[in-house]
Amino acid sequence: MSEKEKKYLLDIIMAIQEIENFFGGTYNFDEFKSNSMLKSAVERQLITVGEAMNRLLAINPSIVITSARNIVQFRNKVTHEYDAVDDVITWAVVVNHLPVLKREINNFLE
Repeated sequence: MSEKEKKYLLDIIMAIQEIENFFGGTYNFDEFKSNSMLKSAVERQLITVGEAMNRLLAINPSIVITSARNIVQFRNKVTHEYDAVDDVITWAVVVNHLPVLKREINNFLE
């Protein structure tokens, strides 16, 4: 694994950890939906995840990460179609997809 690949993998892990820290171990959709600062912070970290994934795929397109292209597409949506971002979809990404991504990235880093 190149240093660049490792850097992008670590960027993804750090962004996921930030999101986890925002919730303090208690994930509550109603709190997320009603707290614009929390939503903005989560979206910002998801942009980081998507951009790091995009850069990782650019240097190693053969890397196998579940939903890698979907991660990049979600980043593009949050960045460029910010007014069409659905809280339910963002929430699903956080609670369903980030744990899988975190496991996969940690496996690469081991």
